[in-house]
Amino acid sequence: MQLRLNPILAGAVLIWAFSAPAQVGSPAKTTARRVSPKLIPASTSPAHAYKVKATLLRQSVDIATLLFSGDGRHFAFATGKDKQQSVIVDGQPGPAYDRIIKGSITFSPNGKRVAYVAARGYKKLTVVDGEGGPASRPQSVPDQGYKRITLVDWDGGVGFDAVSLTIFSPDGKRTAYTAQDGQDKLLVLDGLIVTAYDGLLSGFPIFSPDSTRVGYIAVNGRKRLVWVDGVPGSDYDRLAALTFSPDGKRVAYAAQSGDKSVAMVDGDASPEYNGIVDGTLIFSPDSKHVAYAAQKGEKVVVVVDDQASAEYDAIDRGSLTFSPDSKRVGYVVEKGGQWLVAVDGHESAGCGTVSRGSPIFSPDSMHVAYECLKGGKWSVAVDDQFGAEYERVSPTVFSPEGVLEYIALNTEGSLYRIKNTPRQH
Repeated sequence: MQLRLNPILAGAVLIWAFSAPAQVGSPAKTTARRVSPKLIPASTSPAHAYKVKATLLRQSVDIATLLFSGDGRHFAFATGKDKQQSVIVDGQPGPAYDRIIKGSITFSPNGKRVAYVAARGYKKLTVVDGEGGPASRPQSVPDQGYKRITLVDWDGGVGFDAVSLTIFSPDGKRTAYTAQDGQDKLLVLDGLIVTAYDGLLSGFPIFSPDSTRVGYIAVNGRKRLVWVDGVPGSDYDRLAALTFSPDGKRVAYAAQSGDKSVAMVDGDASPEYNGIVDGTLIFSPDSKHVAYAAQKGEKVVVVVDDQASAEYDAIDRGSLTFSPDSKRVGYVVEKGGQWLVAVDGHESAGCGTVSRGSPIFSPDSMHVAYECLKGGKWSVAVDDQFGAEYERVSPTVFSPEGVLEYIALNTEGSLYRIKNTPRQH
């Protein structure tokens, strides 16, 4: 038998389900309560404060390929069949191809440009703003160190054997993608084929935040090398974590040769460690400082501007963060079987678990908050002062005014919105 719920009553069921306390640690003995929502007559519903106008944009849309831009102002989808497929962008059809590769439609960050992969026969090409393929034949730029390539079977820009999804620069003005033609692995940057190696690591190339620079990690035989703005670096056994500073002027990455690893920052090597922990290499917001976690024997240290912290058993990889003013640094580490938060070298009390996303700094960088699970109960600490204990708490967030907010569920199944307001407020 199929059960159908009245939409209003369904809301009551959802409220009842959410008010039941989650069992964390030692279960508390509680009674779930059913909450009936207050019904709002249609004539006084808040939705009637707006005048609604619906405009038909398109009929018969292929939901499987439909994509919206990040700003919600544009749409694109594939249409057609039998070697006459095209992409419709904001109602305007693009050129026809044998087929459009499913899942390849991509909008630029600002939503103003669109790219996708199309096929003609056995060849594939990237179409950007309705134009397909590189604009010119392969070129070499000797003064920038690009490797000369010759594609004897390349047919003037019709396509390649395989192409990746298009990567747009943050400002949406530049494009990059990788391609393969025969045995050649290629990078197509702004419509120009610029280099070929044995391959590029997954996730590359990347653009700097200001969109002026581009970098990638190339595979060259058994070695890896970093290219930034056409200039190759040295060969290493392993490379990772290529990143630009927020202002785009600095570059850093993790490099390994043999059993020793270093952080390369603007071409200079850090002290050697047994490894650089993946996902920890970051720049400060003002681009002046660099931090990462490193393996030192069986322990882990956090390194800020080449200065190492105390040794710990482990680190939460996503926790390392700078304060907004770039003067403070915090992270979550394990020590003696307990997880704790360390800020500027000061260690908090131990927790069974510290929530992902912790710690966070206030907008003025003066305060630090995190969620701690201890003895089966959650509490939120602000500057190491713990609040009340709850069954569950939501992720904490600071408002622009510095007010810390979160939602908490107590043992009776009641939800509270908690606000920690600075004294001056």
